[in-house]
Amino acid sequence: MVAETGGRPLGLEWHPEGWIVVCDARRGLLRLSPGGGGLEGAVEVPVDRVDGARLRFTNNAAVTREGAVYFTDTSRHFGIEEYKQDLLEHSSTGRLLLWREGHGVETLLDGLSFANGVALSEDESWLLVAETGTYSIERYWLRGPRAGSRETFVDNLPGFPDNLSRWRDTFWVAMPSPRDRLLDRLLPGTLARHVVARLPDALKPRPKRHGLVFGFGPDGTLRHNLQDPTGRVAIVTGVRQKARTGSTSEASASHAWRWCRRRRSPSAFRALASWRLGVSPFRPRSRSRPRSEHEVPEHEVPCTS
Repeated sequence: MVAETGGRPLGLEWHPEGWIVVCDARRGLLRLSPGGGGLEGAVEVPVDRVDGARLRFTNNAAVTREGAVYFTDTSRHFGIEEYKQDLLEHSSTGRLLLWREGHGVETLLDGLSFANGVALSEDESWLLVAETGTYSIERYWLRGPRAGSRETFVDNLPGFPDNLSRWRDTFWVAMPSPRDRLLDRLLPGTLARHVVARLPDALKPRPKRHGLVFGFGPDGTLRHNLQDPTGRVAIVTGVRQKARTGSTSEASASHAWRWCRRRRSPSAFRALASWRLGVSPFRPRSRSRPRSEHEVPEHEVPCTS
């Protein structure tokens, strides 16, 4: 064991000073200094409150080369144990926050619907943040003439976007489950969502087992569409580097995708993945660029390696 945080660690990122940034859903933003010789690391808490209120659901982070930490607070109302409540009630109380040593914490975006994954662009002039509750990803400008403004990078995703990461010029989006038709029907009706949110867990919508990972270019173009409709690879919550996946509940997810990568064969991906959505009529749309005549038709998006 590297360390015991005393909470529920989610996102992990290396800080340029050599320590690990830990997004602990229950305790806040942590600093983990790894121990040597098999010893446990030391855990500190740089941020556990914002504007005097305790963080309820610290989720994910991205760290710049200078050490600035951009991280998400998923919800002001619900903790990680009640994540379904936030999605059902659509509280839209998530935030994108910035912490810098010696400068405290700053709120950059507020009112996000289940704020989730964060990823920086290669030149660190902008970042992406996932809004799980709206099936979309927002771009937030950090530098340049548009600094401080936001725009929709891609929306209408076929699943719930979770963690984001960048490998070279590709942004990987992990989606643990496809969209739920019941939730889509309830989206306009706030009262109906509150009623469903108060049902017993056994009666609430459950995640569907369908592996789902997308890779986008910096302009929002869909480059990679990796899916497993059989459910063998499912509940994928994160992707690193080329296509190494992780899951909060599935042991086989990373092994299956890595096997396909080692084979380096389109047929290996076809055996595992389907490039028809099959579960919903939704197709991701990029809002940061005009539609191109060269876009792949809806039912011909390839599963690329």
